Amino acid sequence: MKPWKPILLILLAGCLSISGCTSTAPPSEPERVMLSVDCGWQDIKDFGSGSGEGRLVITDSIDDYQERHEFTGIKSPVREGIEGTEGDTAVFLARWYPGSSMYTSQDMSQSFVTDLDERNWLIESLESLTFSTVKNTRRETEARVVAYVLKKDNDKWTGQAYWICPDGIVLLEGAEDGYTCFYESHTPVPVDYYYISALQVKYYQIPSNFTLFCFDAQLTGPEQYRLCISSNTVHRDFTLEEARDLFSDLKDEIVTQVVNPDPIANRESCIKITEYSQGPADEEIQSRSYYLSPEGRLMFFSEMDHFTHFYWNKDIEVFECTLMWESEPVLDYSEILKLVND
Repeated sequence: MKPWKPILLILLAGCLSISGCTSTAPPSEPERVMLSVDCGWQDIKDFGSGSGEGRLVITDSIDDYQERHEFTGIKSPVREGIEGTEGDTAVFLARWYPGSSMYTSQDMSQSFVTDLDERNWLIESLESLTFSTVKNTRRETEARVVAYVLKKDNDKWTGQAYWICPDGIVLLEGAEDGYTCFYESHTPVPVDYYYISALQVKYYQIPSNFTLFCFDAQLTGPEQYRLCISSNTVHRDFTLEEARDLFSDLKDEIVTQVVNPDPIANRESCIKITEYSQGPADEEIQSRSYYLSPEGRLMFFSEMDHFTHFYWNKDIEVFECTLMWESEPVLDYSEILKLVND
């Protein structure tokens, strides 16, 4: 045997020995792809403080002068027809401005004042007024809200319309010499127009329920979505796929029928859930936040679009309303809290 062969065999054996001892690296976990957004631990202390719940702000522009009126604690109205009205008196509030359509019986049936305290206050305030017996130059075009007070007599409802002006003066329609005229209230203390205006918004323009579209399943790209969940001590982020698994039993639509529930005593125990999403064309990142109560109810704040009424005399009234909606129990609070803490 030539001297180089044993050396070659030894080298070959050494190479086999080394390759047999090399460890194989474990497969790497798939990358968690999600929307790039700064989403750290979310402060919960701003929730349930009462400052933003059921808040209606009315900004009135009269003769180029602006004044602001704020109301809080607005609850969701109960929609009942006149058949569900207790007693023999019902009240309906209508907005009066150029181009306003006539209110149908269906409009009224959905928007009667159902809170007994509010209804009784309206009836007492209007029916206790005294009116001048002399017709004046004020017309219904100076009014902004019309209150219809309906009385039931032998199963038939008949009503009286009160035309309410922003200065608290109320006009009552009459007739003289075959022509329509209006008589002016002259009670020392005028009615509270802005409170009545707020009640009209509550019963006619604030919806009695809200459809909550959350945990958007329409997005197809994982890079378009990020879910952030925070307890009062811990925070965790989730991908689109993880979010779909987490909320697989949740309906695409959650109809809420309670607005501005009573303040939560243990609000610090609520879990804050925020969705971040972006359209496929690098659109602006959108976010929506919800609060999950220990009872499994989803709650969230909603700002209604600002809406404006332009009146006959060119006055302008602007309304801004912030509501908090609450659903029935839809999620398992303990399971989500456990998942966040793992």
